[in-house]
Amino acid sequence: MNPALLFRVLVLFLFTSMSMNAMFAFPQTENVPIERVLKNLESRLAQDTDNVEALYHLARVHSMAYSTNLAVVPVTKKEQAPHFKWEYGGSRIPEKVYPAADPKSKAAGQQHLTNAIIYYERASVQIFKGTNAEHHRWLIEPIFLGRAWCLDQAGRRDDAIKAYRKALQIAWHYEVEGDFTLKEQLEYSWDRIRAKQNPLTRAKRGSIGP
Repeated sequence: MNPALLFRVLVLFLFTSMSMNAMFAFPQTENVPIERVLKNLESRLAQDTDNVEALYHLARVHSMAYSTNLAVVPVTKKEQAPHFKWEYGGSRIPEKVYPAADPKSKAAGQQHLTNAIIYYERASVQIFKGTNAEHHRWLIEPIFLGRAWCLDQAGRRDDAIKAYRKALQIAWHYEVEGDFTLKEQLEYSWDRIRAKQNPLTRAKRGSIGP
């Protein structure tokens, strides 16, 4: 299967779900030079090498630097974390890759892509360790989709196809089949009781899917 087609399907699949659950309050941001953003994130990771959020942010910023040659990154003023969403919903995903014009910049872009893959690989392992999947649920699908996209951009077609399939499998599991905690299931059952309906049915993710 064509990796580009798999990517389009996954983006539509994931961000249809995400847009249905979009928040209406957006944090204040400021534009920060990319070098400083990467340095700050690397410092956080050095203090806690298991910090999956720092791993994801590093991967994402490097991948955006590769694809758009960006010089500044929007960062939340309160958390000082990269902010990737537009004000009215959606995600800051470039429509296409904008390659650098000169050899030096091209080499820098390829290094950003290499770094992105390394951080995505680490994040894809770390996200399922300990309680990370529970505490950072929102990171799971972007990590695996970002990893697949970067492998695709690196020309690793077979690896990219496998990665896209893995990302789709994970998205289907969480967004359609559902993976509920005991607390979520109890809240669902209580809502069913108040509605005078059967509380013993299994909760379903209502954002997308059948």
